[in-house]
Amino acid sequence: PSVPPIADNACVGNEGRAFVLGSSVVKGFKAHDEGWLDTRRGYAQRLEDYLSAVLGLNAHSSERSRFQIGGSTTGTFLDQADDRRAAIVGELFQEPRVMVIGLSLGNEDLHEAADASAAAAVGNTFKAGLEALVKLADEYQTPVVIMGVYPDSRYTLVQTQELYATNTWLANNVPTWQRSPKYVNWLSELVDCPDPNALTASCGHWKANYKHTDSDNHPNGRGFTAMYRAIDLSAAFNSH
Repeated sequence: PSVPPIADNACVGNEGRAFVLGSSVVKGFKAHDEGWLDTRRGYAQRLEDYLSAVLGLNAHSSERSRFQIGGSTTGTFLDQADDRRAAIVGELFQEPRVMVIGLSLGNEDLHEAADASAAAAVGNTFKAGLEALVKLADEYQTPVVIMGVYPDSRYTLVQTQELYATNTWLANNVPTWQRSPKYVNWLSELVDCPDPNALTASCGHWKANYKHTDSDNHPNGRGFTAMYRAIDLSAAFNSH
């Protein structure tokens, strides 16, 4: 998947800072088969290494727990009464070079949608929430990279159809938002789907060797590696 570079006129932030916000997949949960602690193998941790080593940014936040929260949704970071929104505003106030967002339709409860109408409502909430986060970042002149939607092996056919519809919509519309955010469209790299024009429920599931053995909505170490490798790093983060 390829995304265009951050425009030159978007490089107005602090050259020394970057941060990644998201849920348990961003946190690196299930990055190895023993469970929680091997966070160095999650895709976001490898991305932070890239931002630090290659771009020279301080991306290894000592307060990562404020921005990478298991089960979080777009609403988690938009709630005016939530300390986590205040934490993000505090980070944005320092005008970082880039804010990376890694959230999921699964945490918005797409897997519980009983029909197409309910699934579409979840997709609309997710899209609106991402756009609101981009608007918040724009208030502080901070460019954004949005990591794409990803599989969940609980999805039914209706839910998988919404996964793909949301992915297509985001790929087409995110670049038109304030400060031209980037969207990393990696879905096809994470699923086995012979024909995306003839979707089956399994088109929304993790590839068999990428799914964690005891979690339908988390990848294993191979899956995290595949997610990281699917990011066109220079295109998404090269601002000059």
